[in-house]
Amino acid sequence: MCAATLGCAGSQSVDPRIVESESSLVIVDDANDELPIRIRFEVNSDVLRESSHPPLDALAGYLEERGDDTFIEVQGHADERGDEAYNRALSEQRAESVLDYLVANGVESSQLRARGLGSSRPAVQGTGEKAWSQNRRVEFIIID
Repeated sequence: MCAATLGCAGSQSVDPRIVESESSLVIVDDANDELPIRIRFEVNSDVLRESSHPPLDALAGYLEERGDDTFIEVQGHADERGDEAYNRALSEQRAESVLDYLVANGVESSQLRARGLGSSRPAVQGTGEKAWSQNRRVEFIIID
């Protein structure tokens, strides 16, 4: 489980691969039963953790190979804790950081937009660290 979160002490390296679903792109760990790879940030910050670089590099390569006809919305999401205005602003800043990283690594800025949704669209219902962890996420939505 640690390898999927990218950033646990002693975790093995991951083999990122992009999987396209109906309306989104998911970065999975090909070497670890296709567990989704989470994009991680420093606590209460929009600074990407270094462990997030390999999966974002894989995404940048995938988008370059696909060509410039794919438009992606980078969505930042937060958990329910904290003030919604703060959560929305932080999730927007995190989405912008991911967008900036992708552009710096070869993706055309015209293919991307960032959007922070705060805690308005939880992935799972509930409280506690397990739910909060699943709700703090970055998603890559394909826009036609």
